[in-house]
Amino acid sequence: MYPHKEQEFWIWVSTWGLFLTKPSDIGYSDDGYKLPELIIHEEVVNVDNSTAGIEGDGQVKMFREAALGLSSAAKERRDNLSVKIAKVVEIINRQENKDDSFLLWHDLERECIELCKAIPECKAVYGTQDDDEADSIIDDFKHGRLKYLAAKPEMLGEGLNFQYHCHKAIMFIDYRFNDKYQAVHRIYRFMQKHAVSLYFVYAESEGKYSSLSCKSGNSIIKWLET
Repeated sequence: MYPHKEQEFWIWVSTWGLFLTKPSDIGYSDDGYKLPELIIHEEVVNVDNSTAGIEGDGQVKMFREAALGLSSAAKERRDNLSVKIAKVVEIINRQENKDDSFLLWHDLERECIELCKAIPECKAVYGTQDDDEADSIIDDFKHGRLKYLAAKPEMLGEGLNFQYHCHKAIMFIDYRFNDKYQAVHRIYRFMQKHAVSLYFVYAESEGKYSSLSCKSGNSIIKWLET
């Protein structure tokens, strides 16, 4: 929809539509339905700019930078994987986080492998896994028996309820707003009793790329507040 037509569209919809967004719209209490605060944290890691490469004119690049393309962005993520994994470990071991469960959302298989290596208490759910094993891991996390769960948003980002024993998540950046939006809703949903903390972890070389991701984070807040 064109932005300049949005108001006109909703004026038209209001002539025939009736929308109920919360129990109080029809006189009931909103207790338990009003969601807590969603807090976005940006966690930027430094990179080795000595490996930035060469420009087309032969000049040495001063800084690493991920171009706004899928292949170049994926390469930058792989090249800086170790420092981002270290940042994840640092985040979950902070005083305010060390006793809490975390959902660790990733997109690359290598990210999954390295997360589980760096965090002994972490288990992962992935596509080639035995169904019974995956179900057991999901059930353990859902009921608080597992502290850290790593998964891709396209695997576990929809349809699951993790809000009873988890209110914190870490995400590596990507372009996909819908996957992020759905993944956040695994813990930011009805019956969540705590403020939800969402950590975006990215390298400084992913600056342009990260701006899209963090705009998505702000968009998540905007959508959930309406």
